[in-house]
Amino acid sequence: MSSHSAIQHHGIILSDFEKTEILDYPEVFFLGQPDAKKITKASFSKENNHGFDDERGDYRIVTKDHLAYRYEAIELIGSGSFGQAIKCLDHKTQSYVALKVIRNKKRF
Repeated sequence: MSSHSAIQHHGIILSDFEKTEILDYPEVFFLGQPDAKKITKASFSKENNHGFDDERGDYRIVTKDHLAYRYEAIELIGSGSFGQAIKCLDHKTQSYVALKVIRNKKRF
């Protein structure tokens, strides 16, 4: 579906930040499970990636929530110096994938 359609029909489960961010995505496949513990304290401030990263620059993984409005975070597989590996369900292809999320620091 389009981002505008997602907001119109399912906007109730999106945070205020997500309602703005989603407009950058031409296609939306997944918005997060209704019981996902979404990060709602995110702000429009750029500090720690709007609250989505921790102080080290690692993404704060929320199981059952979306990544890029396509992938559902299932579990953390591992982490290292450069970032994290996350087991996800790709809602576009209906297959399990591993996503590597690089730490949000300029040197990486």
